[in-house]
Amino acid sequence: MGLAVDLDSRLEVSASLQAIINALGVLSANPADASAQSSVRSAFDQLGNRMIDVADELTEADAQRLAELGAAELFRPDLYESLADHFGANVGTPAVSQSHVQTVYERRQEILRGFQTVIGVAQDREWDVDAASGIEGDAEIGFTVPRAIFANNLRGLTKELEWINRFLSTVAEAATGEHDDFEVSRLSTSDPTVFVVTGCGLALTVGRLIKWGVETWKTVEEIRKLRAETAKLKAFSPEEVDAIFGEKIRVQVVKEIEDQAARLTQDVRNEGRRNELTTGLGKLLDQFLQRIERGMTVEIRLLQHSEPGELPAEETEEQRDLQVIAAELKFPNASDAPVLRLTGGAAELNGNAQRPVKAKRKKQGPKGPQTTSAT
Repeated sequence: MGLAVDLDSRLEVSASLQAIINALGVLSANPADASAQSSVRSAFDQLGNRMIDVADELTEADAQRLAELGAAELFRPDLYESLADHFGANVGTPAVSQSHVQTVYERRQEILRGFQTVIGVAQDREWDVDAASGIEGDAEIGFTVPRAIFANNLRGLTKELEWINRFLSTVAEAATGEHDDFEVSRLSTSDPTVFVVTGCGLALTVGRLIKWGVETWKTVEEIRKLRAETAKLKAFSPEEVDAIFGEKIRVQVVKEIEDQAARLTQDVRNEGRRNELTTGLGKLLDQFLQRIERGMTVEIRLLQHSEPGELPAEETEEQRDLQVIAAELKFPNASDAPVLRLTGGAAELNGNAQRPVKAKRKKQGPKGPQTTSAT
C-alpha cells in the first residue's frame, strides 16, 4: 500500500492525469486553439513518460500484490494507451474524453485514499503494513514460499525460513568473506513471503544468482517437455524415457551447479574453507532449483532512504545494475510434475526428502508499457 501511494506521489501519476483533465477542459472551450491542442498533447506525453517510470520501478510481484488488493488499475500497463486511444476516437468531442479521464482519475483517488487511511491507522497503532522504515540497509530480498513446499505445516514453514537464512548466509560468506545477520523487514501471508534487508552489493550477488537459477531451470524445463512428449510414444517404456532424459537432466543440473559454486567461491583465499563453501553452495543451489520448480519466487528491490546527499559513484552503479537484475527476474510457472526430489528445509521433516507435489504459482503482474506520444 505504501509503495503504491509513494509511487503515485513521487512519479506524479495523479498529477499527470489532472493535467490531462485540465487541458481537455480548455480544448473543449476552444477546439480550434492551436495552443490548447498542444497542451493536450504535452499532457498525454507527460503521462506516458510517467508510466514508463512506473514500469521501471514496479516489479511483477508488486503488481500481483496490488491485484490481490483489488487495485490493479492503479498502475495498469495500458493506462496511457487506453486514454490516448479514447481521445483519438473522440478527437472531435474533447469533453467526452475529459469525462472519461475524470472517471479514471476519481477511481484511482478512491483507491489511494483507502490505502492512506489504512496506513494512517496502522501507524497510529504502530503496525508495520508494508514499509521497511527505520531499517538499515540498501536493498530488500523477498522469498515467496509456496504452501505446497511446507504443506501448511508451521514447523515446515520454520524449516523453510531456516533454509532461506542458510542460503543467504552461505552466499554472503562466499561473496564477502563474512557471515551476515539478516534483519526481517516485512512478512506477508497468502503464500508466505519474507523480506530481509541487505547491502546493495550482496543483493546484486544474490540477484545474479537467482537469475542464473531461473535460466538454468528454463533449460531443464525444455528437456523435461521433450521427455513428456517422448513418454507418449508407445515405442519407449517409462524406464527408457527416464534413462534418456532423466540422466540428461541430472547431468545438466550437476554441471550448472558445479560451475556456479566454483565461480562464487573463487576469491576465497583459504583453500580448506573454499572447498567447504563450494560443497555447501552446491547443495544449496541444488535445493534452490528444486524450489524454483515448485513455485518459489524471489524479488529484489532498492530501499528508498530520505537522508540527504548523493551516493558514491560506485554505489550508484551498483544500484543501476540491481535495478536491471530485479527487472529481469521472470520466474517460470510451477511444474505440475517436478523432476527434482525436494530436499532440505521442510523436506527434512519427511525423512530428508519429499516426493514431488503439485503446486500452482499465481499469475504475476504484467510488464510495463511502451508508450508513444498522443496525437
